[in-house]
Amino acid sequence: MTVDVEGLTPSRRQGDKRMARLDEKVALVTGAGRVSTRYGVRLAQEGAHVVAADMDRRLAEETAAQVRGWGARASSAGRCLTPD
Repeated sequence: MTVDVEGLTPSRRQGDKRMARLDEKVALVTGAGRVSTRYGVRLAQEGAHVVAADMDRRLAEETAAQVRGWGARASSAGRCLTPD
């Protein structure tokens, strides 16, 4: 799945003019999908290491891969985060 990230600039990749508000922080993005990927990319542009989590490990990895495609740090977790 490729997510349209129109309006987002690859500032993290270029390293110029990005805000470093989230450097050295970890952002957990749940429910991997179109909206989550946009949030993940935006958080990564701010310097965060993004962890994409979804019950479907494949979707979580796709989200993390798209964030990494922007030159950012990202990993994935195939987990259900709701309490039992």
